[in-house]
Amino acid sequence: MRDGKLHVLFIVSRCPVCGTVNVLRDILRHCSDHEFSFSLITTLPEYPDNSVLTEFTARMEHIFVPMSVAKGLLGMWEDVKRAIDNLSPDVIHSTWIVPDRLVSRLYPEKQLMILHSDFLPDYTYSYGLFPGLFLTWLHLRAVRRAKAAIAVSESLAGIFRKKYRITAPFIQNGITVSDPSPRNKQALRKILGLPENRKVFVCGATLCRRKDQRFLINAFLKAPENGPLLLLLGDGPDEGRLRKSARGSENIRLTGFVFNMADSLAAADYYVSASRSEGLPLSVLEAMGRGLPPLLSDIPQHREIVSLTNGYGECFALHDEASFLDALHRLMEKDYEKAQECCRESVRRYFSAEAMSYAYQEHYRRIGAKGGDHDGS
Repeated sequence: MRDGKLHVLFIVSRCPVCGTVNVLRDILRHCSDHEFSFSLITTLPEYPDNSVLTEFTARMEHIFVPMSVAKGLLGMWEDVKRAIDNLSPDVIHSTWIVPDRLVSRLYPEKQLMILHSDFLPDYTYSYGLFPGLFLTWLHLRAVRRAKAAIAVSESLAGIFRKKYRITAPFIQNGITVSDPSPRNKQALRKILGLPENRKVFVCGATLCRRKDQRFLINAFLKAPENGPLLLLLGDGPDEGRLRKSARGSENIRLTGFVFNMADSLAAADYYVSASRSEGLPLSVLEAMGRGLPPLLSDIPQHREIVSLTNGYGECFALHDEASFLDALHRLMEKDYEKAQECCRESVRRYFSAEAMSYAYQEHYRRIGAKGGDHDGS
């Protein structure tokens, strides 16, 4: 305890705008300063144009302990260990493989780890088969040692149970639902250089194989002129290849990195994702919270979301253009105003950041009290 408060330490590599960091931000926003105190350790330099570190430092002490990914994977943790010992936290909330592995080896009884995704496809898509298998093995060892390992969706908890024989509770990712933007959609489209009279499908994600924007580009390339337009937000390893594929098409726009997606979401009509693997995608929830009906690939985590839209979202079979086009047409035939309100209500009811934060706070209290059984297997 610190000044009579439960002391929680966040340890992450860095603080970019991404789903994993956004979860920590929303947990923090709904934690009481009267009950909790927080500290933050980061180990890699921040990206100059993509960091929300100041949102954390406004609420807590921050310590930067330089440690490369290679040193972290090799177990060269002495400097980080000294920093953690000096802070003497009651709970250590870790994120990503190096912090997860470090804390699970040194302080497993204090650890809360979030399972943000299915490790095997994520690592193999990013690094190739054999490095992916090795990183998955390392990360699973850390999960099994942690005091609490929590999945971000019911479907992801099922994947860990069936595939890895790890039983983990789940807390669904949540967001803060803001009121619909008062800004005029047509005015926003003019600012963003988007056509005023076309249906716009937006996708905001790292441009990479796992997110499979190439499938979306191929599908929209075949759409009729002046038909639906695809707006891809973000950058990533596949950006050059995707730009080349979309070159000359009036049906596809790639924006590059966007720090704040709010205007792009407000200017769009629908959200689309062909992702092959997810945890519980915050970008989809953000879009639905702003009234964008979703068109999503048929993976368990997407089905979990669409099942709660009361029929106003659609799924399509992975890698199947015919299924995609059928689902797109079904979605566009629905009553749009009803679909908008239903999507907003689904997020308010089932994916609340406040409810998510309170659920994590309960785990903080249990770990801080050193009670309860090991949550992994």
